[in-house]
Amino acid sequence: MKLATTLEEQRQWMMQWRRAATALEEFRRFELQTLTEENAWQQIEAVLSLAGYYPRHTDASGLVEQQAWFRRLHLHE
Repeated sequence: MKLATTLEEQRQWMMQWRRAATALEEFRRFELQTLTEENAWQQIEAVLSLAGYYPRHTDASGLVEQQAWFRRLHLHE
């Protein structure tokens, strides 16, 4: 990925993100306007069904788990 280094590239990058934000907002409004109660309940049930896939929250920082992931990735390289 090339970084926008010149002023003109930075302006173009910002214009692109502004257009994307506008398009996403329009799409969000459309989805909310066309949302049916039945579809809303289906989406809610889909999200709630994911709860069983994730372990319960712990007070640990996650550092041990992160190190374990890094070790696994290093072993598979």
